Amino acid sequence: MISLRCTNPVELKNKTLVMVKLFLNQPAPNSVAFLGQLAIDLLIHNFGFTRVGIFNSPFVEPISGSRVYSGDDDQIYTAFELYRSDQYDFLIAQIRSPVSTGFAIQFAKSFAEWVQKNEMKLFILTGFDKRRRDDEQLRSNQLYYHSTELSLTQYGVNEIIKELDGSDYASRLPFGAGVSRFIIHELGHKNYTVLGYFTEEGDNLDPALQLVEVTGKAFNLSFPKQLKYPASWAALYGPQIDFKELF
Repeated sequence: MISLRCTNPVELKNKTLVMVKLFLNQPAPNSVAFLGQLAIDLLIHNFGFTRVGIFNSPFVEPISGSRVYSGDDDQIYTAFELYRSDQYDFLIAQIRSPVSTGFAIQFAKSFAEWVQKNEMKLFILTGFDKRRRDDEQLRSNQLYYHSTELSLTQYGVNEIIKELDGSDYASRLPFGAGVSRFIIHELGHKNYTVLGYFTEEGDNLDPALQLVEVTGKAFNLSFPKQLKYPASWAALYGPQIDFKELF
C-alpha cells in the first residue's frame, strides 16, 4: 500500500533510512511536539540532502506547501518525501502530515513491509512524553534510545531496557512515540534504532538540536560551524529573544 516515485533511480537495498516518529491525528502524547520533524528538517537543510522521491500512502493525510528550507524556493513539498546526499550513505524520510485516524496499524504494516522488501534498516527520531516518565527516567537526562543495531551510550544517551512478555516489541518504547511503536512491532526484534527525547509541547529547538548532535555522531556527519534554521522556522516559536518592552 506504500509506493515510492523517484525522479532518478535510488539504491535502497541495505541502506539505513533515518526518519521521524510517525504521529497519530490526535492530541498528545501520540504527537509530542513534532520533535522528530524538527530534527529531520535540520539534517536535510544542513548536510546536503536533496529530495529524490515522493512516497504515496493512502494512510497519510495529503498536504503541500513551498518555501520550506529557503525563502525564495518555490518548489512544492508534499507530506511524505525521500531525501539523499551524495556525501553520506544513508537516506532520510520526512513526513509532515499525520497518519489518518484509525489507520495507524495499516500504515505500520504497509511501511514495515516496504522496509523489509528493500532490506533497509530504520533509525527513527522521536519525542517521548515527559509527563509519563518512570522514576529511573526522572533521575537521568532526557535522551533515550532503543536499538537492535548499535549502541549510543558513548554519546551520553540512556538505553531503554525492558523485559518483554512474548513479542510485544512496541512496549519497549515510552509513551509518545506514536505510530513508531507499531512499526517496530511489525519489524520484530531486528533492523531498527529509535532515538528519542522526553519533552512536551512548546519550544523544542534545543531538544531537536540534541537529536541532531547524536545522529551526527552516529553517522559521522561533518558539522558546519553553525547549524542553519530552515526558512519555514522563522515564526515557529515567535521572536528568538524576549524584549523587555514585552514585559
